Amino acid sequence: MRANVKPIFIAFFVFLFRIFAIGNTLDSIPKQLHLPNVGFVFNWQTNASAFTNTFMLQAVQGGIDVNSKDNTLKRLGKHNFFVNQIEATAYDVIPLKSNSSSGIIVEFGAASFMDAAYSSSSLELIMNGNAHYKNSKKEIGTLSYRSISYQKLGVGLRKYSKNKSHCFNATIDFISGNQARDLNVNRGSIFTEENGEFVDVDLAFNYKASPEGSKLISPKGFGAALNLNWMTLFNKNKGTLSISISNIGVVNYKYTNSIRLDTSVHFTGFNLGTLNSQSVLHGFNLQDSISKNFHLDSFTSVYNFTLPTLLEFNFERVLNTNDIIQLQGTAYLYNALPMAKFAYLHKIKKQWYFGADTRVGGYGKVDFDILSRYKFKKLFIDATLRSIEGIILPQHSSGLGLLFHVGLFL
Repeated sequence: MRANVKPIFIAFFVFLFRIFAIGNTLDSIPKQLHLPNVGFVFNWQTNASAFTNTFMLQAVQGGIDVNSKDNTLKRLGKHNFFVNQIEATAYDVIPLKSNSSSGIIVEFGAASFMDAAYSSSSLELIMNGNAHYKNSKKEIGTLSYRSISYQKLGVGLRKYSKNKSHCFNATIDFISGNQARDLNVNRGSIFTEENGEFVDVDLAFNYKASPEGSKLISPKGFGAALNLNWMTLFNKNKGTLSISISNIGVVNYKYTNSIRLDTSVHFTGFNLGTLNSQSVLHGFNLQDSISKNFHLDSFTSVYNFTLPTLLEFNFERVLNTNDIIQLQGTAYLYNALPMAKFAYLHKIKKQWYFGADTRVGGYGKVDFDILSRYKFKKLFIDATLRSIEGIILPQHSSGLGLLFHVGLFL
C-alpha cells in the first residue's frame, strides 16, 4: 500500500520558499531551548530480525534462491519481526501574539505502515513446505500481520516555560484511512502422514480487511491520534532530555470484511507440500485452498485499527565544543521488542557534525546507522542513513532506511 504523499511535497516546496525568502538575514540560534518553527520530516525504514535484504529483494522480484533461504532460516529466533514504514510530515508553528512563549501547531502528513511478528516454526513451514516434516507434527505457532495507509491533518499547541528551559508539545491528528489489513493466527499445527495419505490441521485465526480502492477523496475509515512531547534543558544548557508518546489512537472502519476460523480438520487430496516460498510467490492462493477444506466464518463488521503507538526517551549531551553523545530508549507498543540506541557525533566543520550510532532490539537485531547534522544560522538539517550493514552485507544482514528532518528557527 502507498500513502498519498503528493500534498506533502507541495508543503515541502512552500517550506523551501520560506527558507530562501529569509536568506542570510537569519540570526544565530539562541542559547535557550528553541525548536524549529517550520519543517519537513521524512521517515522510512525497512527491517527484519530474520529476513535478509537479499531475501526480501528476491521475494519482490519473484524468486528466492537456496542460499538466501538458508541465510534467512539461520537468523530465525524465538521471536521474529518485520517492518516497512514510510511517513512524510510538514509542520508549521504559528506564534500567538498574546503569548510569545506559545504557538499553534499545524501539520499535514501521509503514512504507510506494515509490520509482522511471527514464530520460527511458521516461517520454516512456509519456506520448506509440510512435506519436509513427514510423520511429525509441525507447530505453526503464532503470527501477527498488520498494514495500513492514511493521511493526517494535525492541530496542537507548543508551550515554552517562562525562561524557555522547558517545552511541551501536544497535537491531535485527524486521520483519513485508506486500506487496512489485520491477520492474527492464534494457534496452528500440521501433521503429515509419512506417505502423504492424509494431513491433520489444527488452525485458529482472524483476518480483517477494509474495502479496496481507498483514496484521499473517498476514505474508507476515519480516526484520530494524540501525540505528546516534553523537552527540557539541563546542566547549563549542555544537555537536553525529551520524552514523547505518539500515535495514541485508532482508525474506525465501518465496513470490514472479516474471516474467522477455529477448527481441526482431517483430510486427503490437498498437498500442503506445495505451500513454500516459491509457490507463494508464484500465485498460490492460500485463502482459496483453505476455503475448499475448511468452513470459514465470513462476515462484515465494524473494526477499529489500533495505530502503532510509540513511547520514546531521548537524551543528548554536549561533551565539549566538538563532540555530542545521544542515548535513546524506545518502546514499540505493537509488534516489536524494546530498542536501545547509543550515538556519537563529532564536529568536522563549522556547524557540521558527523557520526554513527548502534541500535539493539526493535524490529532488527543489531543495526548501525550513519548520522549527519548541519546548522547554518537558523537552518537545521538532521539526517540518518539506517542499517548500513544491510547495504554492505545484504546476504547476511537486514535493514534499510532514511530519516531526514529539515527545520527553520524563526
